[in-house]
Amino acid sequence: MVRAVTARRWLLPCLISFISALAVISQCFLTSMTSRRPGSARSSCLSSQRFADDVLAFDMATPAADTIQLSINLFSDTECADARRFISRPAGPVELNKCLYSEEDKMEVFYTCEQGAKLHSVVYSGNGGCSGTPYLETKDIQNDKCSLMPPLGAGIWTWTGGCGA
Repeated sequence: MVRAVTARRWLLPCLISFISALAVISQCFLTSMTSRRPGSARSSCLSSQRFADDVLAFDMATPAADTIQLSINLFSDTECADARRFISRPAGPVELNKCLYSEEDKMEVFYTCEQGAKLHSVVYSGNGGCSGTPYLETKDIQNDKCSLMPPLGAGIWTWTGGCGA
């Protein structure tokens, strides 16, 4: 009799946990099978934020997404000389703390705000939900200043609307 009562007490929490995990896995599978519109944001279905939103419906420790207006100029040298510019993107909306896929470039980028006024950029090749080995990682990006981007050179990221701007 005692074993039957004990079994019933742990069966419901285990069943709820199993169903929750199944819902997350199903969401991940469906998300990876759907196509994305060019320029649309895509977040990893395995991130703690997505898990909290989809299954538990409360906010965990992941920062909320903020939108900034960001322009990017990349250079093949470390001094950001105009003659060495190889990419120039005009200002446009970019969400922080979210995996963003560019159909045009076939790359993903994940921007975060660090130390209240610096960007951190992680670039991934392809469309895999910002997972795997990064193609390029740039730290300590200061607003409207030449920031080193090893091994490619340097860049100037200019933003407004958040992250210390």
